[in-house]
Amino acid sequence: MKVNVANYLIIDNPANGGFGSIFRAIQEKDITKRIVIMKTIKKKFAKDKSFKNNFLSEIKTSFPLTHPNIAQIYDYGESDGILYYILEYVEGVTVRNLIRKSIENKADLKIPHIVYIIIEACKGLHFAHNFKDQLTGEKYKIVHRDITPHNIMISYTGDIKIIDFGIAKAKTNLETTTVGVYKGKPAYMAPEYIRSGIYDHRFDQFSLGIIFWEMLTRKKLFTGKNYIEIIKSIDKCEIPLPRFHNDNIDHELQEIILKMLHKNPRKRFSNLSTVIQELNKHLYKTYPDFSPSDFSGFIKKIYSSQIRWEETRLRRLINDALNKVAIKDELLNSAKKIRKSS
Repeated sequence: MKVNVANYLIIDNPANGGFGSIFRAIQEKDITKRIVIMKTIKKKFAKDKSFKNNFLSEIKTSFPLTHPNIAQIYDYGESDGILYYILEYVEGVTVRNLIRKSIENKADLKIPHIVYIIIEACKGLHFAHNFKDQLTGEKYKIVHRDITPHNIMISYTGDIKIIDFGIAKAKTNLETTTVGVYKGKPAYMAPEYIRSGIYDHRFDQFSLGIIFWEMLTRKKLFTGKNYIEIIKSIDKCEIPLPRFHNDNIDHELQEIILKMLHKNPRKRFSNLSTVIQELNKHLYKTYPDFSPSDFSGFIKKIYSSQIRWEETRLRRLINDALNKVAIKDELLNSAKKIRKSS
């Protein structure tokens, strides 16, 4: 897919999907430049009025979110029939990649590292759940609905950011979904969503609880041979004790996880602020010497060769893109001179 958006220079195209494509780009604004992610929607979908309205509604939901633990949306629009939005570029990896990397390299992804990741993810989600419109004071009640190991990014400096509020919903647009029509990845859905389509912010708490369980046990919580089997497994909501798979987990931490994963949303924590408080208390009581720099150092260590390789590759891609623009500008200037002289 060719994309030409004013003030954005495409560097590369890391991924393509059914709905559109993902690009890395240089955003140019007056004398400033920065690397960003551009997500595009194919023309055939952009032509659909209902789809376009949903897209704009979702952008309206997530555009104002500015928080250290949320990858921010900078811009959005339409160019040559293609809808697009511009997202903060996080130079790092997903939680899914970190789990895989730690298993492959037999790296010691310690319990305090995992607890810290969950705490930071909670901070971003809690902000979204309680976001108020600065102009009207209205509470948006945003629910992400697609919290998975792929949608939590870890930068190479150890920052944790929630990404892709693409199917997030606010009170201002939708709180329920038609029963049997599910949005998001099935293995990380909440049972109440599957049964009735009715949900609130505790949906995200349940999804984060699944990730928490999986990081600590190195196993998948809800599995099945197909989509239907996974849905049935979540509906049963039978949660094996994490200590059965990892005896380094103490009873206190296990109880926090099990409460996040309670089948009845009313019996989960009332909000993620309470989860943050409980996990912080446990983290610094059980691991008093832990500091965020420990986690940052761990990330830099296990990804050291990848960081160097990606930095070199990115510099080359940027130079190639800038050189193409320089050559194009030179050709245009030459053509102008020829026209003037003739």
